[in-house]
Amino acid sequence: MTGERNKKMKWKLIGLALLGLAGGGFGQEMKMVKVEDLVWKEHPVFKGAQTAILVGDPTKAETIVQRTKFPPHYKVPPHTHPYLEVITVLSGNYWNSFGQSFDKSKGIELRPGSVFVLPAGHAHYTWTEDTEVVVQANFIGPGGVTFINPADDPRNAARAQTRQSPDLFGSKWFSPALFDQPNQALQPTAGRRAISPFLMQQLSILAKLALASGG
Repeated sequence: MTGERNKKMKWKLIGLALLGLAGGGFGQEMKMVKVEDLVWKEHPVFKGAQTAILVGDPTKAETIVQRTKFPPHYKVPPHTHPYLEVITVLSGNYWNSFGQSFDKSKGIELRPGSVFVLPAGHAHYTWTEDTEVVVQANFIGPGGVTFINPADDPRNAARAQTRQSPDLFGSKWFSPALFDQPNQALQPTAGRRAISPFLMQQLSILAKLALASGG
């Protein structure tokens, strides 16, 4: 009877320790980005465009929120991405079409507030007319882009000049400053606390005692 009671107590203590450790996750921080504080960088692939990473690291498998600013009369040749992405037009009139060859006659004009969803591996192409356009892309990284016609890929010229091996949208094709994440200010999440070092120590001791009790 005593042995059964000790066994139950052991698992209660272990459960308490695990619960406490899990509670440490509430110490995560909330990210807030103010539009007036955005820092724009040259886009690593679409030369002449600018980009701002609001959330995430495009080299990692995590949620990415990225804005891209295209100048007037800009053309993005047919290409694909290895992930599903959701594009929201924030300003300007953006033109989009699907397919492996560029044909403006098949394009659809997307005004501010418009959204389109691009399935993974689905070829599309975009362009701007007389206005600057800002779009926001949401996707799960890592980022990647493959041009249907390799000659359209500006990275190929860079590879030829530097004689480096191919690296599709990898980190060495980004400006290092792009990943400084200047847009990702951190604020403590209201009402949530990280588990204290003292409590961590106490929970660890409880867990060790429970395991040492046997059963």
